[in-house]
Amino acid sequence: MPRTTLLLLALLIPLGSSTFAQTQDEPIVLITGFKPWGTRTNNPSWEGAKLLQGETIEDHTVQAHVIDVDYRKVLADLPAIMKGVKRPAVVISFGVAGGPMSYEEKARNQTSWGRDDGGYAPVDDRVAEDGPMIYSSLLPKEEILSGLAATGHEIEVSDDAGSYLCEFTFYLGLYTREKLGQTSTAGFIHVPYFRSQPEISGETISAAMRELIAIVLRKRKLDQAKAQQNTGALIPTDVDETEGVPIAQDNTNGAVPDDEAPAPKRSGETKGPGETKGPGKTKGPGKTETSSTPDQQRSAGPPIGTAPPTEQELKAGAPSLGIVDKISTDGE
Repeated sequence: MPRTTLLLLALLIPLGSSTFAQTQDEPIVLITGFKPWGTRTNNPSWEGAKLLQGETIEDHTVQAHVIDVDYRKVLADLPAIMKGVKRPAVVISFGVAGGPMSYEEKARNQTSWGRDDGGYAPVDDRVAEDGPMIYSSLLPKEEILSGLAATGHEIEVSDDAGSYLCEFTFYLGLYTREKLGQTSTAGFIHVPYFRSQPEISGETISAAMRELIAIVLRKRKLDQAKAQQNTGALIPTDVDETEGVPIAQDNTNGAVPDDEAPAPKRSGETKGPGETKGPGKTKGPGKTETSSTPDQQRSAGPPIGTAPPTEQELKAGAPSLGIVDKISTDGE
């Protein structure tokens, strides 16, 4: 058995499976944050997320999970977390980056040479051989931007999640969602470093996360009610337990057709230490930022684009992270 087969410990439902078809989504919101990496003692993404564990927001219960800054552990743990709830309503992964909170628009099917907290650097350029080049976030962008701004939380829009573990997690989450046949509203959000703004703390980040989740759930409920009214289709629903009213479900998976998506950068073209995100970032409604500072890289941990595997590592067969042939068709 190839060693790569051992990497994916979670068993996924194949694309197109009807195992959970015509069932109701559970009133569960899954969120993840990263552990501290290197010698750091905290990671703002987890410091904020853990404070929401067990909290009820818009009649949905939050389940918060911490994940490692480690490709192979994320590859095993994130699908297992998502499979633990058959049909979560919302799935949001959080990471940390310089600058304010940022809404990540897209996840590219690529990995960087950046080493993770365990010293591992991916060899493959693609996350999944059978996945689309790009997944778009399914989180309601305009509602999040205006809603957070109205409550005093700064947020910008980013079109580059960083090609490191944050983008890997973002892509893997949407890919897993599709493979499991889930219909959750899903995406990725970066939160700021504590040091980037003196007033930032776990509590302030948690407050912004709480409001963001509430915005997503309200928009989801509104869209589902409209879809049911317009179509009357018998598709998966959430249930408003206070009124017992089924709410129609949106079935988009966020995949961008490959003929419309730019080819992903190859490994040698990823950002190196100190490189920054370029133009194209929007900072809240109507505001555009055309430059960035060195700490505004999008990553869960160390700067991406660090040294590639050595020749000895490559000859030894460093494990691939491409996950297509590691997915079991067994539903258990």
